[in-house]
Amino acid sequence: MKIRLAALWVSLATIGAANASEHIVWIKDGKHSATHDVAAGKLIEVCGNIAAGERYAWKFDANAKVNFDIHYHVEDLLGKPAVLERVQQGASVFEAKSKQDYCWTWYNRSKEPVKITVQIAKS
Repeated sequence: MKIRLAALWVSLATIGAANASEHIVWIKDGKHSATHDVAAGKLIEVCGNIAAGERYAWKFDANAKVNFDIHYHVEDLLGKPAVLERVQQGASVFEAKSKQDYCWTWYNRSKEPVKITVQIAKS
């Protein structure tokens, strides 16, 4: 079985603050897992270029409630094929409808830091 390595990037951002990014590469078995500390009022994104028809099982656990979405940009439009609000965990399978850069994004709207454990695996 041939496995394609896809580069991902993680972006830490807030409104009015500079963005920081870190590149992540899929492990050879097609999985990404990490634990992220997200400061109060900030967000974290795990993004990658995904081909149409590719499927990814994803799940996360957080130690406090967060907002979550999977999104993509087409010119000035923002598509959100998955949205969860004020949750501590989530899991599903995402299938890309078109070749795009897609981002799994967690928003910490609280006044305290949040620890989020993420697992994404090509299925």
